Amino acid sequence: MKKTIVVFGATGNQGGSVIDHILSDIDLSSRYRVRAVTRNPDSQAAMNLKNRSVEIAMGDMDRPDTVERVLVDASIVFILTTFQTTKAHEIAQGKSVADAAVANNLEYIIYSTLPSVTDISGGKYLAVEYYDSKAETEKYIRTLPVKAAFFAPGCYMQNFQNEMKPQALGDGTYGLVYPVSPQTQLPLIDIAESGKFVGAILADPDRFRGQVLSASTEVVSFEEVAQILSKSSGKTIRFEQTTEKSFRDSLPADLADTLLETMKYFEDYGYYGPNTEGKVKETAQIAQGELTTLQRYLEREPLELKLCYLCHYTYLFFYIILTAYKQQAHQNKDSIIRNL
Repeated sequence: MKKTIVVFGATGNQGGSVIDHILSDIDLSSRYRVRAVTRNPDSQAAMNLKNRSVEIAMGDMDRPDTVERVLVDASIVFILTTFQTTKAHEIAQGKSVADAAVANNLEYIIYSTLPSVTDISGGKYLAVEYYDSKAETEKYIRTLPVKAAFFAPGCYMQNFQNEMKPQALGDGTYGLVYPVSPQTQLPLIDIAESGKFVGAILADPDRFRGQVLSASTEVVSFEEVAQILSKSSGKTIRFEQTTEKSFRDSLPADLADTLLETMKYFEDYGYYGPNTEGKVKETAQIAQGELTTLQRYLEREPLELKLCYLCHYTYLFFYIILTAYKQQAHQNKDSIIRNL
């Protein structure tokens, strides 16, 4: 008899990838039926899922009654929360779904998490709340009487097509301009491959109980990113390190600390903390199917550059705030922050 997996964020990047992977995998599709949670069951994205024999359920994390309802008779839940207004609000969302999972006697929770910047930095960086909110929710889930595993995606390759696209420098070349060293490393993931990692958990839940999957394809420095983008596009693209003051002065005062600390945390401690590269290599080995490198991603999705002289930091602002926790907000009314 098939078990029901409830997927939050079903019409977004992560949830949609999880559903696609389950439906396309012979083993997983024989073991699981999918219940897709969306705030708008009448959206085209929801209708597309329904046409693929996916059960559609209306659910809103801010409405506990709907959360309880979508988890009835389910066995597993994939929880994706989003930073909408405050750290406390996102944590409350995650707790609401996790508590409902326990109340409905679900067997397993898979939570989309992020590293604790406060803990890893030993309290040096306290302003990166949109990471810490997920880490705090993960800690809470670990206290509950339910099995759980945690999916921690890296930086989205898709961001280089939009918010992190290299900007014209005025001399016919383009640049990635940040207040960190060129050797600062980023773990990269084609977010459309989220399902390959979550699928590994679903294939053997007991194996991954309590584990965090540092879900990325590769770890690449900013300097290497610039080289890959340059080779792919045929344009001269280079990394340029700016000063912290210049970076801070270019941002709204209420966001400067958060965005600067995000960058400096990457430089000082690594995205996943100590041994980030080792964690990524280990996790990549368990993914179901071949993973896409940045070079191959750009072959599939070529980078298009225009001589636009908009301020780079405007793009950085939208990169971190609008896509750091990117989950297609216009489709499912999720919030504005997702994974950097």
